Amino acid sequence: MAAALLVLEGCTGDPFFRDPSGEPIGAVMRTTVPLAYAASVAMASVSGSSPSNALATNTCSSFPCAAVVTILADGRAAPLPAESYGSGQIVVAGLWTSPGTAILTAVFVDLFVGNALLQVKNVSTFPAVVTSTGLRVVYASIDVNIESGPVDPVTLTPEQIDALFMKVSITPSSSPGANVGLNAWVVDVDDAGTPNDFSDDRYTVNGGGEYVDASADSGQVLQLGIVGMTADPSCALNPVEGFAALDDTGVSTASLPVLATALFVFEPECTGQARVVLATGNYLLSIGKMISL
Repeated sequence: MAAALLVLEGCTGDPFFRDPSGEPIGAVMRTTVPLAYAASVAMASVSGSSPSNALATNTCSSFPCAAVVTILADGRAAPLPAESYGSGQIVVAGLWTSPGTAILTAVFVDLFVGNALLQVKNVSTFPAVVTSTGLRVVYASIDVNIESGPVDPVTLTPEQIDALFMKVSITPSSSPGANVGLNAWVVDVDDAGTPNDFSDDRYTVNGGGEYVDASADSGQVLQLGIVGMTADPSCALNPVEGFAALDDTGVSTASLPVLATALFVFEPECTGQARVVLATGNYLLSIGKMISL
């Protein structure tokens, strides 16, 4: 096996062993946090407790109720520092079925959400439900940047609304590998007992998804599962807790094939990195390394 790999490396100039990319994990963090933040602000604004950087078209006294909330995100809006997300707005259109339940669509204007490979422009029709500790939102990859453009929740049928609220009952596994099949991201916001102060909110992400990139001469499938990935307001380089499992399968006419897995742990030192604690295939020599997210 070793001899064959050396021959292949010599032919292609492409090393067999390589480090896993932290980009998929970073992209999830850079999507879930601003999305859950926007949902939290929208829920508070429609109940009549808008923060200074948000404006709601309506405060709901009867239900169902439709409203649009515009949030200014220019560095003053925790947890979205301007140096990493830019200065812009988040526009949230929602259909509230009760004071604590809504179907929302969020549009990010002039903000760098996601990553360079998949910049998130909008997330359409995802449920948001107030919980005993804050808020829960659930979305899937198919809800991001849909081709037809952002969907106004008001246009949904009662059956579609019921189906979306069913997502809230998704129960993620304690195994990151098992969460890949969920194809959904569950974000829990802990408001620290201060529902109208968003600067102290803590975000915990569970779930998984699959991403396919194919062209005429190459193809790649990334499967990512996450358990307990936590963003703490005291840290600017999250996450500080949790685990992630990454499966990478790829073929190309110009490079060696990839068949690899890596298990990451997020540590509390606030470095913006994750430690590889287990790896196979092309990632085998990465065990023990710190990978930038």
